[in-house]
Amino acid sequence: MGHEMMGQESLPRRIGVVVAACLFAILSVTRADAQVGFSLPDENTPTKQLPSASQCGGRDLIEDLKSTDPTLHEKIVSEAETVANDDAILWRVEKPGVAPSHLFGTIHLTDARITTLSPAIHSALGESRTVLLEVADITPNGAASAMLEARHLAFFADGRRLNELVGADDYAQLEGLLMRAGIPPTFAPMMRPWLVTLMLASSECERAAAEKGQPVLDMAIANAAKARGLEIEGLETVKSQLEAMANIPESQQIEMLKAAVRSAPQINDYLETMVRLYLDRRIGATWPLQIAMAARHGIEASAFDGFKSDIVSKRNHGMHEAAGPYVAKGGAFIAVGALHLVGDDGLVALLRRDGFTVSAVE
Repeated sequence: MGHEMMGQESLPRRIGVVVAACLFAILSVTRADAQVGFSLPDENTPTKQLPSASQCGGRDLIEDLKSTDPTLHEKIVSEAETVANDDAILWRVEKPGVAPSHLFGTIHLTDARITTLSPAIHSALGESRTVLLEVADITPNGAASAMLEARHLAFFADGRRLNELVGADDYAQLEGLLMRAGIPPTFAPMMRPWLVTLMLASSECERAAAEKGQPVLDMAIANAAKARGLEIEGLETVKSQLEAMANIPESQQIEMLKAAVRSAPQINDYLETMVRLYLDRRIGATWPLQIAMAARHGIEASAFDGFKSDIVSKRNHGMHEAAGPYVAKGGAFIAVGALHLVGDDGLVALLRRDGFTVSAVE
């Protein structure tokens, strides 16, 4: 949801809000603690150490499983094969008498392999009048404002503390991860589990790229739309996305956070795997891989039930409703996280139920 780091600014701008498997591009945030009602002296702010290029590579976890755990590899592949509409990221949406629209699945990363828009995407944009993103305002200021509005959802105000909820071992590792992200140790306990999980979905390499101004794919689409003079609208607001995360039962938030902490050493491998799945048009493997990796760290699949319901399924239907009037007029280019396209209640299936012909382009 934005990307810049500017020294002495607001702490909400230091807090990276990332939807995941599923959510936004990274928001790197900095200082002005009074805006969220806390005051932190400068000496409590750790010095960030940005990664070198050699630290930013990753392995394909699914490919590794072929030799290290063939049974698990087969399970992930088999489950992925049952996911509907996972073999394309660009779809053409048509109905007689209506100008065609397009549906594009994004991945919220800066990797040049995905942010370089293909001729097919440029062609689809050339046929469009309106670009619909998950949120229209994906600037750091817009996201920081939404965080301030939703701070009652993001920070504890009842005396509870994060370190009391996750256990000493997990919190010790978590505190180090947050310090490397620029979050002061005196501030970290005040953050709710869902917010920290979002932050851990981003790697240090992604944060460094964002700070250098490299756009995530969603921003690349927005930039291309602006260059063409196209209207840009949002299907959601940043606030509504934060509310969806906060709506996940807290017990599940805690388990998801533990999974994120325990898998943090492999974050570069996980993101590299997501990129390769995206490039290979195997989006359906994303979810079974997530569940399998969590299980290896002692986290049950049920910990992700709220995420799948509130962050994926319910938002699919909300996006579908918001996009409806634009698709009915024709000439819409809808760009949302790729997980929102696939499955029996993904946007491809929902638009087909509306009577549209939805055909894979790329």
